Amino acid sequence: MRLEKKYPIIYNPLNINLKNLTLTQVVRITGLQADLIEKFVYLGLIDPIGKDPQTEEWIFNKEVLPLIQKIMRLHHDLEINFAGIGLVLELLSKIEELEARIKELESLLT
Repeated sequence: MRLEKKYPIIYNPLNINLKNLTLTQVVRITGLQADLIEKFVYLGLIDPIGKDPQTEEWIFNKEVLPLIQKIMRLHHDLEINFAGIGLVLELLSKIEELEARIKELESLLT
């Protein structure tokens, strides 16, 4: 089953009008359990931007939604465990940086 079908609401996360989301909102939007989102935080896969001073609930930037989608896709489609996903995400980020640098250097040559 493709992730987009299993988690259709996060397929286009930019529909969300809020800039920041509480843990409860992230759980509601993604359909994932709160303990799984907390596991992502403890593994360093996603980072909260703070805590709500009244509820002590984590607050996330809405940009965490595409990252959660990527994490779930790596886990379900490629069967990578959550601990290994951190390394994969780091390598993907490095590849993106290198590709951007290559384009920058190519533009200097033309």
